[in-house]
Amino acid sequence: MFSYRILKIVVRRPTVFSRYKSSLGLWNHDITTNIKLDIEKYWAKEILCNKIGNKDTYYVLPMFPYPSGNLHMGHVRVYSISDTIARFQELEGKNVIHPIGWDAFGLPAENAAIERNTLPHIWTDTNISAMKEQLVQLGFKFDWNREISTCDPKYYKWTQYIFLKLFENGLAYQCKAKVNWDPIDQTVLADEQVDDSGCSWRSGVKVEEKILTQWFIKTTKYAKHLYEGLNSKSLDNWKDIINLQKHWIGECNVFVADNINYPEGRDVYIACPSIDSEDYKLCLSLNIPIAKTNDKIVDKISENERAIDLAQKNNCGGYFVSSKLKDWLISRQRFWGTPIPIIHCPNCGIVPVPYEDLPVVLPEISTQETRVSKLTSFKSWQNCKCPKCSSDATRESDTMDTFVDSSWYYYRFLDPNNDKKPFDKEKLMGVTPVNCYIGGKEHAVLHLYYTRFMSYFLHSLGLTPTQEPFKKLLVQGMIMGQSYKTKNTGKYLPPENVEKIGNEYKERETGEPVLVQWEKMSKSKYNGENPERLLSTYGCDTTRLLILADVPPATSRRWSDTTLPGVLNFQHRLWITIRDFLMHKQNVELSTKNILSEKEFKEYENKLWNSRNYFIATATYHFKYTHKLSVGISRLQSLTNVLRNNIPPQIIANSKEYEKSLASLIIMLSIITPHFGCELWAGMRSAPNRICDNADGIDWNQEVVQQRWPIVDESYPLSLQCKVDGADRCDLKIEANKLNSLDLDRVLQIVIEEKGVAERIKHGILRTKYELYPNCRAILHIFTNRKAKNKLQLEKEKETFSSQA
Repeated sequence: MFSYRILKIVVRRPTVFSRYKSSLGLWNHDITTNIKLDIEKYWAKEILCNKIGNKDTYYVLPMFPYPSGNLHMGHVRVYSISDTIARFQELEGKNVIHPIGWDAFGLPAENAAIERNTLPHIWTDTNISAMKEQLVQLGFKFDWNREISTCDPKYYKWTQYIFLKLFENGLAYQCKAKVNWDPIDQTVLADEQVDDSGCSWRSGVKVEEKILTQWFIKTTKYAKHLYEGLNSKSLDNWKDIINLQKHWIGECNVFVADNINYPEGRDVYIACPSIDSEDYKLCLSLNIPIAKTNDKIVDKISENERAIDLAQKNNCGGYFVSSKLKDWLISRQRFWGTPIPIIHCPNCGIVPVPYEDLPVVLPEISTQETRVSKLTSFKSWQNCKCPKCSSDATRESDTMDTFVDSSWYYYRFLDPNNDKKPFDKEKLMGVTPVNCYIGGKEHAVLHLYYTRFMSYFLHSLGLTPTQEPFKKLLVQGMIMGQSYKTKNTGKYLPPENVEKIGNEYKERETGEPVLVQWEKMSKSKYNGENPERLLSTYGCDTTRLLILADVPPATSRRWSDTTLPGVLNFQHRLWITIRDFLMHKQNVELSTKNILSEKEFKEYENKLWNSRNYFIATATYHFKYTHKLSVGISRLQSLTNVLRNNIPPQIIANSKEYEKSLASLIIMLSIITPHFGCELWAGMRSAPNRICDNADGIDWNQEVVQQRWPIVDESYPLSLQCKVDGADRCDLKIEANKLNSLDLDRVLQIVIEEKGVAERIKHGILRTKYELYPNCRAILHIFTNRKAKNKLQLEKEKETFSSQA
């Protein structure tokens, strides 16, 4: 068997700093890349320190990567998002779980290894080491002690265990089927892995049809449960993902028949038994319930239910299915995957591998066998004894689709070292479903469907506390690069081979017209961006800030260096703000001379108080609830502008509100740029005559990553917004301590007294929805009967007009 080396990054993570560090003391220098790199090296240890929370656990999970060898910009974006959310929740006092691992099996690794004349496990292990180093370089705070790899026998033992549970419950079966065959990768593809043009999603080649004996998982049995589960209130703001999932599953509405004249090109027929005699006969023959026909009630529900019960007891159906969904084909005719734990015996037939014999480990490959790609090549491994009758038998030679490996990994992260079972249910209590699951929209159909199915199945066995695996989905848009291709041939060109003449683009050598467009980054299109270049040129904090600024996570990101000046200027303004703060704090005259009158001083204090509370409330709302991180960053930029907009030196030196606002800004910034935040904090901490203390929510004896996330003052008036039928009708201001305690009844009582609301609810309230975001804002949605009343009024007007005519 292979031995897999999961490399551990050993980082000492003290939970309390007994002695804080000073800054590098470079405030008289302008901020440069070299200074940023020095800062990142200096604070590398501190930004990874654990902060012990005193609240509930928060589980934030980015989709684990395939170890291709190098991070691409999509990786940088998704892990910058997850790290920011994890750091925010930690400053809010949560015990954060933020794990990482490797989706390491599959065709890409196997093909890459064959091309390079190496072994797949060596190729994979090397890539994991390289990518891990890059992740650490970017300052991502992962729970490396929870690291897993799907190609590790310690992991895929339990993938095999789950397969056997599926087999025991009649959900894993083998049968002959017409399948999609990829002639390049020499393996079967599920229908979902073939695009609309009939091409493989991996190799791009046209697939062929073959009849093969394959393994399937009967996901269709759970189709109705999965469809109805999408209406659960436990799903937090899934939005269009619900529609994608529902469209994929299809409505699950008990009927299959082949004696119907289907419309040409269709395999679905909508029957109307109340008006069509043939449809009526069809419904009777299929025991389909009919509500009313010819004034006689034809109630077939009880007979139908009895038929369903009988079918279920005999394990021959009896469950609602979708007219479009098929069972999950998991067989793959390749080497680099989880072996299917089945033995074929000439006497006993299909026999599951006993649990005590797991894992069924992949056979060893010698360095002379690097081009081997199927388990059928290993006869000594394939030949075995039947566990039932001890006669000669053979092992199953197919491996599992990698979607099986990734369908349950989110549970293993919570108990990664368990060698007795996949995970302990107790370790999942109070932690699942995952609070925030982050990944690309391209995985919002297949991967999400399979993970939901597996979670429902594991819950049916009593292994998990909840059915749904994820509470909130944060779907990330693609990173797009600008590509250039010749108009006539469609050949892609490197940017240096293109020149702009007027408003047109031409190929430098030929002068041929060139099309310019934004496309998904790809080496073959010469429109990629290498994260290594960004890290060496600007540093990891600037790279993180650059990838998160300007557009929210769900929006596709058009990558361009044109946004860089704004990010660099933001860091420069923060740097000189600390420089000015130190300079004025050290000026003794400013603390003794009253250049401003008491009234003027108070006016500045009030302005800073309002600004600090406003930007804390709005930044928190977007970092915590909407996860529009770019909007949160813009609020931090706005607070920076306030602190630099004609603030007199006396205020900078002596105002508690200025000091508190600056401290709050640096704390909030630290979740985006942790190294830079640590240096700014250390600089601020070095100032003499500081005014704020623990009573202000600031602990100067701790680093910035150990602080508490700032909250608004209790007396600050927050927004209570009311929307009627989707339109804004009033925006009231209520003090934070009062707003946080308001319930729906009291809020409704308050807003209906407002003229703009009262005029819009005269036709009656259909339903309401109240959203309270503590210490941020509240929104009341009112839906009225207005549309129904308008429709009724229109019909009355038509009747009046008709009678008059």
